[in-house]
Amino acid sequence: MSLLVATRLWNVELTGSGRLLPWLGPAIRGALAWAVKDGVCRWPLPDRDADWKTCRGCEHLAACVYGMTFEAEPLPGRSEPSGMADAQRAITIRPPFPAPQYGQPGDRMALCATFLGQRAAGAAEMIEKVLTESSRSFALGSDRVGFRLALHPAQQSAAGLTYQLEPEDLPASPQSAPGRLPAVRVNLCTPLFLKQEPGRGQKARAVLAPTFGQLVRASLRTVGRALAAFGGGGLEGRVDFAALKTLAESVPTQAAFWQPFRQRHRSNRRGQSYELLGVSGGAVFGPVPLCLVPWLVWGGRLGVGEHRVAGAGCWQVVVLA
Repeated sequence: MSLLVATRLWNVELTGSGRLLPWLGPAIRGALAWAVKDGVCRWPLPDRDADWKTCRGCEHLAACVYGMTFEAEPLPGRSEPSGMADAQRAITIRPPFPAPQYGQPGDRMALCATFLGQRAAGAAEMIEKVLTESSRSFALGSDRVGFRLALHPAQQSAAGLTYQLEPEDLPASPQSAPGRLPAVRVNLCTPLFLKQEPGRGQKARAVLAPTFGQLVRASLRTVGRALAAFGGGGLEGRVDFAALKTLAESVPTQAAFWQPFRQRHRSNRRGQSYELLGVSGGAVFGPVPLCLVPWLVWGGRLGVGEHRVAGAGCWQVVVLA
């Protein structure tokens, strides 16, 4: 039932100059994903462009380091829990936020890559090798700001950092971890894109002032999805999700410093351009039941909401005295 979470740190070093977007997550993930697919895909380029823009149904998926990370499907015999249509990917690319408005050659930014599950963690070394080849370069934005990738000096070993997330690390009910903390602060590391549940005949709207309950619900979804898809199985029947959600809804906001975040986004694969609307900043909540804290911590580490594969929805949890 455990989930292996492997983290690798890379350095983005700019080789050109130009304007940069505040949140580089989608741009960097897209550039790196294309490079990995180009380096390992077994299909000839014409077939790839015509029939294999995604890996769904590919006969080589089980052995392909790109397919098992950037476009992973659930393992054979597994399915994602109902209501989780936004599929979990086995790799998350998280650049720092916000990026400088204008980049110069030699500027460096730390990049965090998180791999979920044994198969993805096993593919990390090959992906890293493809992306850090000395001859490989990438470009960002309309100014085509060049960059290259290298290992981050802070990475202590070639294997990176790993953690085995066990079901026992996550309280199954309010009774599993009684007690409360006076207050916790949630600091967003990247923009958060959550949607409100739409009413009948209405469109889902962006959440611009997240409550503690909304953050915990999103965390329960993300962690449950990750364990179901890439761990030893789902948590249905093991965790009282309804009781945890109800308890989270009762936690008040003590102080909030959310800020609306807007940025244009273009999906080259879909040929669409639209505005991303979310929040940055954070808030202080409390008193907070102890049983909810591990879920909140892991939600922030894995990323929640939309665009989490590009590093959105990540936060740090700080316990306040």
